[in-house]
Amino acid sequence: MKHRFTVLLLALLASLLLGLGVFFVACDGSTEGGGHTHTMTYIAAEEATCTEEGNVAYWHCSGCGKNFSDEAGENELTSIIIPAETHSFGRDDDDNGTTHTRTCSACSATETEDHTFGVWVDNGNGTHTHTCVCGVTETESHSFGAWVDNEDGAHTRTCVCGATETEDHTFDTWVDNEDGTHSRTCSVCSATETESHSFGVWEDDDNGTTHTRTCACGETETEDHTFGAWVDNGDGTHIHSCSICGKEETAAHVLDEETNSYCTVCDFISDYTQGLAYSYADGGYTVTGIGTATASKIIIPATYNDGANGSAAVMGIGSSAFRGCRGLTEITIPAGVTSIGSSAFYGCSGFTEITIPDSVTSIGSSVFACFCIEIHACLQAGGRRQEEVYSATSEVSRYGKCKPDSLLHDDFIQ
Repeated sequence: MKHRFTVLLLALLASLLLGLGVFFVACDGSTEGGGHTHTMTYIAAEEATCTEEGNVAYWHCSGCGKNFSDEAGENELTSIIIPAETHSFGRDDDDNGTTHTRTCSACSATETEDHTFGVWVDNGNGTHTHTCVCGVTETESHSFGAWVDNEDGAHTRTCVCGATETEDHTFDTWVDNEDGTHSRTCSVCSATETESHSFGVWEDDDNGTTHTRTCACGETETEDHTFGAWVDNGDGTHIHSCSICGKEETAAHVLDEETNSYCTVCDFISDYTQGLAYSYADGGYTVTGIGTATASKIIIPATYNDGANGSAAVMGIGSSAFRGCRGLTEITIPAGVTSIGSSAFYGCSGFTEITIPDSVTSIGSSVFACFCIEIHACLQAGGRRQEEVYSATSEVSRYGKCKPDSLLHDDFIQ
């Protein structure tokens, strides 16, 4: 700037001299106008700075305005300017988290700017870091975006630095779609799964009729039991079970009406009437009554087991055992019965005949009183047994065939 000022002063001086009638001959070797002698002024050199131009040392002629490297004016300079220099900045962080400043090493000029960070880089420890052009770094915990379904049972979220996290879906409860399927939704990424119902085991409804199974979503199915065949339990009952849920039902045998010796529902079959009443004494059983039997044809067993005394022979029919059982039409007395008590069949008007086995040695009074009956007594010759049997059946012996009911009273029995 100083050399420009110097040139300007020389130019003003030249203008003043011309105004006074003084003129110069151009410094190009011409002698027209009386010739020219340079009027030189020395200009010292000035170094350029980062913001201003400098100049070389030179001689300036105030008459012609030219610049020369020598005082004699023999070596003209085409340029005396030294261009301004470029700043030589360093780079320093301001340590304020926001800006950085650089200082020119030549002129100490400064520039301050906001940090210019590069991309975030995963540190592999749950954090990421980015670096400014000044070298300062920032480290933060990952900042993940939304979870995205991977369509493989998991979801993933991605951080701004590219780091990822993957987890299995966290599903809510199944919800029935009312079309044979159910759905559930991930509470994290909203992915959904839809499947056909997955029912659990069938469970009895405790109503005797149905069973129900339940799906994970709460949907239920109810059906009637599917029972198999009734099977004898060996204790006067039978059982059947549902082939689907396992529900079991136990019921008493449904005995045939005629002999009560077999069940009409299950596979139970016996050779004697069920439900008769018994007593146990002296190593054998005695039929003491009709019990729960409802048969019209009674079959007395040769042996019986009450469960407490074990299996033993049936040895007798007790007094009044079947008294008044007018619905009886037949009775089978097995060999081995030795006694028939008094009034055992009193009033059993449905009988038409009875066969007494030869094992019977004792018959009480009024055994067959008050009804017309043909008694087939298997008598054995000789001894007391023959007399007792004869006495019990004297009315038949006397009259041959049955007499009217009015004739058959207790007084006929000897």
